[in-house]
Amino acid sequence: IDLNQPFDLSFEMLLGYSDVNGADGMCFVLHTQGTAAIGASGGGMGYLNFGTSLAVEFDTYQNQSPYSDPAYDHIAIQSNGNVDHNSALNLAGPVQMDPTNTNTEDGQNHPVRIVWDPATQLFSVYFECVLRLQTTIDIANTIFAGQNMVNWGFTAGTGGLSNIQTVCLTPDILNATNELTIC
Repeated sequence: IDLNQPFDLSFEMLLGYSDVNGADGMCFVLHTQGTAAIGASGGGMGYLNFGTSLAVEFDTYQNQSPYSDPAYDHIAIQSNGNVDHNSALNLAGPVQMDPTNTNTEDGQNHPVRIVWDPATQLFSVYFECVLRLQTTIDIANTIFAGQNMVNWGFTAGTGGLSNIQTVCLTPDILNATNELTIC
């Protein structure tokens, strides 16, 4: 994806069926690590130690130590493979994922939208059609040392517990004017 161009990504996330026995969460990631990139499991959600990157963390498990997670399912914007909310690499959040429900491991598909505007340098995250989190950042220069072409994708992870976690891309995920078949 070209960070010099705006994007508006829409997809659905299933974050699991079990709140009590489920963990850990998923991340939407912009990165330069290549297609074989993988981060740490468990509370790392497949993103921890990822390297040069920006991630939207959709965290469904409270890992108080060492990540300072709140008790509710939450969203945060993180950088460079970090998932600790007390770190300087935590760019925004955490905030409660769903504005009306502390638990998102409810067996439901949740609409998510991520919007990037390079003109204003505003990066925004919507969950259930409600703006939940945003930050102003020059992503290409601050995170990627001026590189504007980056990979994008998803990571997920569990540790001692488990959950079914899926992403369903909408047919027009990039709002492209040309037809694009995803599946």
